[in-house]
Amino acid sequence: MAGLGQRALAGAQGPQASALAASLDHLGLQVTQENVLAVRKTLLAEAVQLDGLLSLHSRTLRVRAPAGDPVSGPAAELLNEKLEGLKVQFQTHVNALKAAGNALTVTAQAYGYTEEQIKASFDPENPLCEAEGGLS
Repeated sequence: MAGLGQRALAGAQGPQASALAASLDHLGLQVTQENVLAVRKTLLAEAVQLDGLLSLHSRTLRVRAPAGDPVSGPAAELLNEKLEGLKVQFQTHVNALKAAGNALTVTAQAYGYTEEQIKASFDPENPLCEAEGGLS
């Protein structure tokens, strides 16, 4: 058994992947044959939800200069730069969740689950679907 972060992000590189793996390992969860589909579903469902929220609100996360004074314009620009940085960081987190979920697809295959069982456990077109059946 490997920690969730180690299993989900095996082979992923970079500081973001390392930080996510460490935070997932810190949870103390273990990916096993019995829970791999549930863990995968949780990660992918969270990624879908967060991605939707980012898409919905991304365009409205802007600050306009409230007045014509010499401070408001530059202050609004600075705040918008900070907001853009936060959006990029948020999208990076969403992408890491997707990558972790996709890595667990490979793990589930290694555990003997079929493509149909894996898809039935979480279908991005139907995020509320439930896992069906056990190992083939």
